[in-house]
Amino acid sequence: MKRWSLRIKTMQQFLVEPVQQFAGANTRIKKPTEIAFFSYDNDHKLKPLDNESLRYYYPPFFNVPGHQDSRFPVDLSKGYDSFRQRDDSGDEHLDGLLDTLVEAEKRSGRKTEVDLVTWRGMMTRILTAPYELEDGFEMNATCFQKAASKEAQKARFSRNRGPPQDMAMYWGYKFETLSLLNKPWGETTREEIEGREDEVVDNYAQYCSICRTEIGGASMVIGGEVDGVLGYKPDDPQAPARWVELKTSKQPEHERDRWVLDKKLLKFWAQSFLLNLLAGEIAAALNSRGPAWTGVSQQ
Repeated sequence: MKRWSLRIKTMQQFLVEPVQQFAGANTRIKKPTEIAFFSYDNDHKLKPLDNESLRYYYPPFFNVPGHQDSRFPVDLSKGYDSFRQRDDSGDEHLDGLLDTLVEAEKRSGRKTEVDLVTWRGMMTRILTAPYELEDGFEMNATCFQKAASKEAQKARFSRNRGPPQDMAMYWGYKFETLSLLNKPWGETTREEIEGREDEVVDNYAQYCSICRTEIGGASMVIGGEVDGVLGYKPDDPQAPARWVELKTSKQPEHERDRWVLDKKLLKFWAQSFLLNLLAGEIAAALNSRGPAWTGVSQQ
């Protein structure tokens, strides 16, 4: 059995203009269908085909019309000193995704025959590349049994501005903690729902969905983390779950802020589309005092 790696080092350009060059038939994209899933538990131990870390959306208690206990503003920096942060300096590559596919093949007795296996982040980069004018990236590809696996990427340069990266990252995890439950709503107590603001935030546990799709005749398996689900996850894999994608973003104040937000929204859409997230994005706009609003966008 041969196995080899391919790393593209030459810099190639993809010219977006003139846009007339793209006139004609659109590329056919097959609707993504979930074929497997896995959890990382509270110690970040992999559990293939396990729903242990699946979480459930329930609106956070801030800026809620008519809610007398609505706390506003909410300090998304609260609890930062106790943040249980996983050391992610090591590269996990495609291990979790591939180990889960192996387990799924053992249980079903069927082999997964596709042209490409990769993370959602890779395909998001490719889908949004024509609109990326600042950040570059590299990807590593491995050919195994006639299938390609993309497993790594890194930015060549970036011009990110704003708060310190660690704090901005924490705000996202804090917003998830404020917006999600560890059990379905019917199994959760009022104390657990209303005590989310004081929960210790951590990023050890994760839930990932693995979907099969096809773009332009190329079949692929894409894995990606999902933040939570609206209601419940159906037992029938053909009935798509109403996944929730949680995001935070600075409230635009200047023209450049709006341009940055437009780029983020495009990325959010691509991330959702690739895993068939029907519930769209739930976002919090941030200003200097904290969340200014939240909203649910149904696709």
